[in-house]
Amino acid sequence: FTEGEIVTIWLEYELSAQPPSVKLSWNCAETGLDYRSPYIANEGAGIYTTKLTTILPVGSAGEANLRIALDYGKNTSVVIGPNVGDPEILDIPFTIEAGPVYEEFTYDPPTETLEGDWPKCVPHIAVAWSEDNLSVTATCDKILSNVVLVFEDRTEEKFEDIPGYVGTFSGTGNNTGKRLIGAFVHSGCNTDFWNEITPSKGEFFSNSITGHSMMVWEDLIQSADYDYNDFVSSMKPVEYRKENGDLIQVDMVIKALARGAGYDHDWQLNVDSAFNNTFCVAVIDQYYADGRRHGNQRIWYSSAGVSLPVFISSKQALPPPAGYWATNAFDIQPVVDGDYAVVRILFDNPVQQGEYTDMPYEPELRVKPTGGNIYTVPLWTKPGDYVDPNGRPLAFIVPGMYAWPVEGVKIWDVYSHFNEWTEWTNGTAPEPNAKFYDYAPVGNHFDASYLLINTTESISY
Repeated sequence: FTEGEIVTIWLEYELSAQPPSVKLSWNCAETGLDYRSPYIANEGAGIYTTKLTTILPVGSAGEANLRIALDYGKNTSVVIGPNVGDPEILDIPFTIEAGPVYEEFTYDPPTETLEGDWPKCVPHIAVAWSEDNLSVTATCDKILSNVVLVFEDRTEEKFEDIPGYVGTFSGTGNNTGKRLIGAFVHSGCNTDFWNEITPSKGEFFSNSITGHSMMVWEDLIQSADYDYNDFVSSMKPVEYRKENGDLIQVDMVIKALARGAGYDHDWQLNVDSAFNNTFCVAVIDQYYADGRRHGNQRIWYSSAGVSLPVFISSKQALPPPAGYWATNAFDIQPVVDGDYAVVRILFDNPVQQGEYTDMPYEPELRVKPTGGNIYTVPLWTKPGDYVDPNGRPLAFIVPGMYAWPVEGVKIWDVYSHFNEWTEWTNGTAPEPNAKFYDYAPVGNHFDASYLLINTTESISY
């Protein structure tokens, strides 16, 4: 193998009796691989196959050993190949060769149309984004027909009847002050060549915006107290692309910040709608706040989008201090610096720009409380997304920082503009000039919120 490779290892094993299930573990100290599969159900005696996909880290070149262990019931006889010795353990020595040295680079979305032998009516377009990402300047060699701005809250604003070949555009009215994640530019006959899905908009140019997004959840099982602290986490994604701009990998650092729910639950992140019908492998490594590994590496396969388990146990990721049932939900309790997970999503085939939803990808939470049923909580990102019977979202995303209320305190007592925002979310009022989280909290919020959020900045991939 070569360092930096994505490696798939197949294992065939034979069961000569019928255990209720088996569990496989894979370990390679030289690469840091430490993976234990969930229990695998088997129909009975017979030959079975399974596989593991992992990444060989850069810098791991040299001699290495892969150890595979098969756990089973005491009354079961297992044979893994002839003359192996210990029937439960298989050691496979192998060599990792040094890979090529790649220079680090930062991808910038294309700002000009591609060169090509196009008809004379097809324009050459160049776009330039302002440093604050609030405006874009489009320069064309054909008359501008329209420009459609796409803001980070996924709303759009269209400008038509533009005089000339150059224009600078930014949000107006309720869109004033919104950052841009992209813009469609229509000039000449470019829609016939670059945008068959939405031909009236023009050619799309994306704009990368970095920074935190926070995922905030209100408990769905108990009576909603609307303190929106039942689980709080932050997400910092980084995208990797080919030279032509196609997306090939997404890395995320997801930090557990608060758990106002008293019970334990598994916490899974779905972004299927953002990457519809894509095939990918996700590698999830969970760590304590001090960087020590917490649990085994998890490999997750998705065939119709991206779904992955982030924190298998929210209580283990955010253990409550002695004498408390919640974590970082009361100011009188000690502050807990929770776990973080490093998630690498590798797509089987590159994903073109415009074929997926931009950051933060319209995620939803898949929650399994201890002893309860699995249910899905959509994270509200734009009008038309899910709200409860009271017209409030049960989970939402904050593009930046958010100080969550302490346990039992209504969010509108901390953010006085919250109800104005929810009226817009459920379609009963126009969009406010500013979101509730654009204002400083004035009520009883968790004092160490921003301190915990800022710890994410020091986490490297």
